[in-house]
Amino acid sequence: LYNIMPAVVNGGQIQTSETINQNTTLEDNLTITAGDTLYINAVYTVRDTIFVNDGGFVKINHGGAIVFEDGGALVYQNWSDCLVINQNATHPKLMWQNYGTGNRYKIYRQKDNPYYQLIATIHSDTITTYEDIYTIIAFGLPQMIETIANYYIIVEAYKRIWMAKDTTNIAGVTRTVANIEKAAATSETIITEYNLLQNYPNPFNPVTTIHYQLAADSRVLLTVYDILGDEVAVLVDEVKPMGKYEITFDASTLSSGMYLYKLTAGNYTKIQKMLLLK
Repeated sequence: LYNIMPAVVNGGQIQTSETINQNTTLEDNLTITAGDTLYINAVYTVRDTIFVNDGGFVKINHGGAIVFEDGGALVYQNWSDCLVINQNATHPKLMWQNYGTGNRYKIYRQKDNPYYQLIATIHSDTITTYEDIYTIIAFGLPQMIETIANYYIIVEAYKRIWMAKDTTNIAGVTRTVANIEKAAATSETIITEYNLLQNYPNPFNPVTTIHYQLAADSRVLLTVYDILGDEVAVLVDEVKPMGKYEITFDASTLSSGMYLYKLTAGNYTKIQKMLLLK
């Protein structure tokens, strides 16, 4: 008797939408056709190539992840469908397909409010993953402070200025806890001036805390740059009420050296230096 294994294990072409509900390994090429979706609710180890035709989708749900081994890959016919998010660890890990040389990627997130904010710019056309260390995935029993985090990516090419070329699908994480950034102001606190304080600790490795305060409700942009002036992280990009704030910056993916962080709030701008020593 022949043991007929499903396409999600032995490869081939799925005939309808499929769901991975337990840890599974793909041993050969798999094709997902238009109109079909591969739902991943567990760890799916991929040892060959998943081809996703235009109109086909891969969706990773809470607790699911794709792990690539032995040259495994996820290849999309349509780049605008290529964003997936591993959701089996502490932080969401975004993965997308390389668009080509000479590009950069801008990552946007919507969480805790209706607006999408730029959270990172990847100045590399070879990096196609990003771990959102400022978002924590909730596991176990539901918590009171849970919210949904949605993401998309814009790819840009440089032609005298950076110009958008394409946008991915929106991918979401259904269970995340509150933002790491904390407001320290109370209703009795009156802030009379804007300020950006020196980070602490400084020098640091690899985590430091940045404090700032707002004298009025303001559109806030808090950005980190390398010593050449290239943007490496956007920590805050949203409207905030008057108050004192702190946010944690994790530079574990950056090289040692001097970095600048800049606060813009209304007409106020201030830049501070910080030193990463590994």
